[in-house]
Amino acid sequence: GSLVPKFTEQYTFVADADERVKLEIKASTSSTWTTLINQTAPVASPSTGTFAMTAGTTYDIRVSYVETTGVARVKLSWHSPS
Repeated sequence: GSLVPKFTEQYTFVADADERVKLEIKASTSSTWTTLINQTAPVASPSTGTFAMTAGTTYDIRVSYVETTGVARVKLSWHSPS
């Protein structure tokens, strides 16, 4: 997917997944992905990562998720100081 931030500042991304999840981000004009979250095993609390974004710039986001047992659950959210 993609997103366009409203403010130029640091954004916090939160991945709440019961198994493995990876979050990558890049400016749409870039070819280089930055890994923000790389949860390689089940954890009890959500994983977080931060990324500085510029208002009005389009960013591509990529979420990879692996479910090996039980019910699948993954949720991605983000927020900024503003």
